Amino acid sequence: MEVVYSMDTSVWSWLARDIRSSGDVADTILFVEGTHVDGVQTFHLRNLYETVPMERLSHFLRAGRYAEAEAFAEENDIPLGVVYRKRLEDILSDPDHSSLSELSSEDEAVAFVDQILELLAHMDDTAFAIDVCMRLFIPSLRSTQRLLLHARSLADKDTSSMAKVVDAIQRLGTCAP
Repeated sequence: MEVVYSMDTSVWSWLARDIRSSGDVADTILFVEGTHVDGVQTFHLRNLYETVPMERLSHFLRAGRYAEAEAFAEENDIPLGVVYRKRLEDILSDPDHSSLSELSSEDEAVAFVDQILELLAHMDDTAFAIDVCMRLFIPSLRSTQRLLLHARSLADKDTSSMAKVVDAIQRLGTCAP
């Protein structure tokens, strides 16, 4: 038998199985851990799969706790691209672009684009990175142009993507004063 994952637990720890569930065995094993602090006993009941690092990372990402997710990923040797991709997907999926509508000055737009480009620098999926640059609406022509120029540098070998990026850059150029 090979140990796949191990963790430290308190002395008061048990594995239990939920006999009411007939589903996947991994989802029905419960982990009970008791702690004793200042005369107060506390018990935590979790599904065992919640102790698996990728499941815990998913929990941080679903909650939008990106700083914690990044620290957890580094601690557990999980590629940071997973965290950055989810963060970029969340920015793109915001229907109101609420984070972007708060950019009231050119300096804020530049700082936001710097942050996006930093996240994109850690991405291995160039098609996804190009898509982010093409879909992200920044209320500043100069910042939008920076994103499109980054997309163009990524699309150098893909003629289809290059054509779309160049077309967007040309359309943006017709808006310039």
